Amino acid sequence: MERYCIPDILNHWVRAVNNGETSFNCNIDRMVKRDHSHFHMSETFKCHRYRIMQRAGAVHAAKDDLSLRRFVLGDTVERMVFAATDYVKANVASYADYKFHYQIPVRLVQFDLVGHLDLLIEFPDGSVDLWDVKSCLQSKIDYVKRGEKDETYEGQVSAYRMGMALPDPDRTAFPGGVKIANAGICYIEKGVLMTHPEIVSPGVQDKVLDDYNRLMLEWSRYQKDRIIPAEVPLERKAEHNRMKDGKRIKQPAGMYPNWACDKRYCSLIANCPAKLEWWASHPNAAG
Repeated sequence: MERYCIPDILNHWVRAVNNGETSFNCNIDRMVKRDHSHFHMSETFKCHRYRIMQRAGAVHAAKDDLSLRRFVLGDTVERMVFAATDYVKANVASYADYKFHYQIPVRLVQFDLVGHLDLLIEFPDGSVDLWDVKSCLQSKIDYVKRGEKDETYEGQVSAYRMGMALPDPDRTAFPGGVKIANAGICYIEKGVLMTHPEIVSPGVQDKVLDDYNRLMLEWSRYQKDRIIPAEVPLERKAEHNRMKDGKRIKQPAGMYPNWACDKRYCSLIANCPAKLEWWASHPNAAG
C-alpha cells in the first residue's frame, strides 16, 4: 500500500480529464473575509504582534493584484486535488476502499484556535494520514529537498494533527477524534503539478504548544491593559542576495527586518512605525 498516493491520484485524474472521461469546472469563491474573533492555525509561529493586532481589530491593507493571483492559483490547485480524490474513489478499483475527507473544520478550544484541514486519507487498514496542500514554485520544492524547513507550514500541520486527535461533535469527519499516522505538507508545483511530500515530525507539537501558550498570555495582557507585543527586532545579517522585483540583488552586511516584516508579506505593517522608518531609509533594500 503506497501511503503517499497523491501523485498517483492526480495522474489518474489528469488522464481522465484529457481522455474526456471526466471534467473539471472550478468556480473560484470570492476570498472569504477571515473571522478575526479567533486565532488561526495557518498563522502558527507567525509574529505575535501581528496576531494580537489582528485579533484586536486592526485594519489590514488591501490585497494587491499579485496576492489575489496567488490566491486564485492556490485555490485552483487545491480543488484539483479534491476533484481527483472524488474521481479515483468512484472510478479506480484500487481506491475503492479508501476514504477521502477534505476541507475539514478543526479546532483547539483551549487556544480559541480554528482552521480548515485540506485532506485526510483513510486507508483500507483503518490508518489515517493528514495532508496540507501548498501550491508553490519549483524553487520552493528545491528548497525543501535540500532539507530546509518551512516553520509556519510545519506548525500549521501540527496544529491540525492535535485538533484532529481531540473529540469535536461539530466536526464533519471523525467527531470522536482520530490518531494520525502521518501528517505532512504536499507541495504542488503550479506549472505541471509535480508534487513533493514533507512529513512533519510529531515533535513539532511541543513548539506549537509553547507558541500558543505564550500567545494566550499576550492576548490576556492585551485584554487587561491594551498592551500589544513589541515590534520584531532587526536581525544582523552577513552580505547576502535577495530577490526584488524578480531580480537578485546583493545586500550588504548589516541590520535588517525579519523577511516577513515587509508590505509584500504583512498587511498590518502600517502599525509598525520602526519598520516603516527602516524601509523609508533603505529604498533600495530587498529585505
